Amino acid sequence: MYVKNIPTRADYEVPGKACFDYLFSRPEIDPDRVALMGISMAGYYAPRVAAYEDRIKALISWCGCYSILDDLYLHYEHLRPTVQRLLGGVSDEEAQAQLKAFTMEGVAQNIKVPTIMTHGSMDKLMDVEGAKKLFSEIGAEDKTLHIYDNPKEGGTVHCSHDCWVHQMPMLMDWLEDHV
Repeated sequence: MYVKNIPTRADYEVPGKACFDYLFSRPEIDPDRVALMGISMAGYYAPRVAAYEDRIKALISWCGCYSILDDLYLHYEHLRPTVQRLLGGVSDEEAQAQLKAFTMEGVAQNIKVPTIMTHGSMDKLMDVEGAKKLFSEIGAEDKTLHIYDNPKEGGTVHCSHDCWVHQMPMLMDWLEDHV
């Protein structure tokens, strides 16, 4: 557990709503220019929130994740202790049981805001196939998927850590066009 001994949860729309309730209560916030971005494991959390939060205007998923169990936990065994700790210090068996709920199945189609998702084809931490599956089920008409697959150009690893110099400007330009 990382923060105040509070384990993570599958229904991230609950804490997400609380965050947006606070954000939208602030007088300095322009409610027509609020977007949500999730990076790494938040490639699950941010789309999950976006599926239930109609006040946001755009979504950036920097690594898409359809199922934390399949796309992360079972995909890369070295992350299992970290995920077990995030779940409250549970065993492998308990983690696998809990993580069955961490899925975008039946939820992704509720994402209606403009969405951009990126993922590296050689990402060892999160399965690129999960990003493709999530993208295919997103209900937004305006959606874009960038799979970085050329090692010479970069961006092929987790969160495109090998090529932020290209990805960050592209994402920020997209964001400027959408909010």
